[in-house]
Amino acid sequence: MKICFVDEAGCTGELVNRNADIQPVFCIGAVVVDQNELVDLTSKYIELKRTFFPRKMNADQYMGNILKEVKGSDIRKRACDRSRNVRRHSIGYIDKLLKLLEEKHAAIFGRVWIKEIGTPINGRSIYTSSIQRICEYFQSYLELNDDVGIIVVDSRLKHLNSQVAHSIFTQKFKATGDNYNRILELSLCANSGNHAGLQIVDNVYSSLVFPLAVHSYCVPYVENIHVRPGYAKLKEEFGARLRRMQFMHHAEGRWTAGIVTSDPLGTKPSSELFK
Repeated sequence: MKICFVDEAGCTGELVNRNADIQPVFCIGAVVVDQNELVDLTSKYIELKRTFFPRKMNADQYMGNILKEVKGSDIRKRACDRSRNVRRHSIGYIDKLLKLLEEKHAAIFGRVWIKEIGTPINGRSIYTSSIQRICEYFQSYLELNDDVGIIVVDSRLKHLNSQVAHSIFTQKFKATGDNYNRILELSLCANSGNHAGLQIVDNVYSSLVFPLAVHSYCVPYVENIHVRPGYAKLKEEFGARLRRMQFMHHAEGRWTAGIVTSDPLGTKPSSELFK
């Protein structure tokens, strides 16, 4: 069985102008791992946090360290720090995290939304459609691997969780058949403090996909605190590796899945994220 962990990076606030201190990108993404790898993945992720952030972790309560989260938003900020040592520390952490996921043959896919300047976005619609697209990709992944799976989503407010779950419910239990017959249940909402998988997907999308998207699509259109020169280094270091980790498949004469980007600013393709 495969487990698909899902989290978001960025926000759905309107980018009212190019200088507004609003995050110019919103991402919703997934990391898929085999359930047989979950125990070892969790153990090695805790060790990774203990190695890189010993002061944050509790040396006397090993299992309790899962509760002490390392946020991807902090990692990407530190990767742009003025201190060379701080930058190297963050890049080293990301490198070891990707090595762990590569070792476990993890797959990634999701949606990236670049905000149009001065245009409100419908956060509910974007989130719901993105989760449905992730379900489609996960269904295809399970079909190609002849397997079944579940989706675990980082919990938000109760009414938001309910809306997303209902959108999947309508696809699984409609009269014409189940669109996601290999996904065993509706998306399950969980607290990231209890799941290494949710913390890992936060790290991947907040510390890597988000800054790569900002650098790839928002320059030179946006000039605010979220557009940092240091993001170019992250793309140089990790763009190719991230591209190789995508789940892609060929259907109806074209490649689909992976990390799909919607770019109203420069209308660049999704592949620009990794170039």
